[in-house]
Amino acid sequence: MNAIYGIYDSINRIIDPIYGINNAINGIENSTNHIFEAINVIVKAINGIVRAINGIVKAINDIFEAINYIAEAINAIFNAISGLNNGMNGLNNGIVHSIYGIFNAINEILKAIYGIFNSIYAIFNAIYGIFNFI
Repeated sequence: MNAIYGIYDSINRIIDPIYGINNAINGIENSTNHIFEAINVIVKAINGIVRAINGIVKAINDIFEAINYIAEAINAIFNAISGLNNGMNGLNNGIVHSIYGIFNAINEILKAIYGIFNSIYAIFNAIYGIFNFI
């Protein structure tokens, strides 16, 4: 009877390391999966940061475009004032059109200023998005 238990014990001693090796292989596989999942999350975070940076660049471009519109509007005001001076010399029709041009130019300046604030808001949203990703 002891011999049978001895054989059984010997077989178990052979099988136990095989189970241990199998468990180790499963552990390596799980670790590898976690590594790939972590890499995937890092790649997604980097993509999000790149998108946020692109948003900041676009917002900065929008600011410069709005500044350009302001410059054009100021130029239009000076042109309108010049037209107003000409109108004062007897061209009543020119006076009316010049005043209209001044108000249109002021309206364009206000639109451009609104655009600048929208762009600044977009920059802060993008920066906020970057910090949320981090």
